[in-house]
Amino acid sequence: IFLYKPVKVASIDIPKKVTVIGTSAFYGCENLSDINVKGSLSSIGSEAFFGNKKLEEFDFDKSLKSIGNYSFYGCVSLKNVNAGYLTSVGTYAFGDCVSLKKMNLKTDSTISAGVYPAFNSKYDVVAYSVNTTGQVFHTMHSNKVEVQDQASDVIIYDPVREVVTHVAN
Repeated sequence: IFLYKPVKVASIDIPKKVTVIGTSAFYGCENLSDINVKGSLSSIGSEAFFGNKKLEEFDFDKSLKSIGNYSFYGCVSLKNVNAGYLTSVGTYAFGDCVSLKKMNLKTDSTISAGVYPAFNSKYDVVAYSVNTTGQVFHTMHSNKVEVQDQASDVIIYDPVREVVTHVAN
């Protein structure tokens, strides 16, 4: 799908046969607020939704594997991204998305969502713990509840390159 020049469209249905949204497809369509994907997208090209000021959410289906550079850059109303099945996220794909409050990057190979962020100033990255925990209850011990890690990994986020790396144990 590709629109040659920005139009004042507020809603669009992407047909079942479409699997790729091309580069700059909806670039500058500032009034676009509702996108209904009927089929399964495999990729979204660079700058596809660049500058979409009214887009609040986009349903990232399991079939979507890659998002190009600056794909959603400047989508100032975008609030939530559930992008756990992506294998490639381009540079600044969600840059200047000032309303973005939650981004779920959990995949089938990730134990859980990232918790306990720690910034490493030497490498300018943020490391998150991803773990499965369990509770043990004691009746005789002074510590009545104990939390144990049953499995754990690390996710490293590079905010400069906007890359997430899963480091498995």
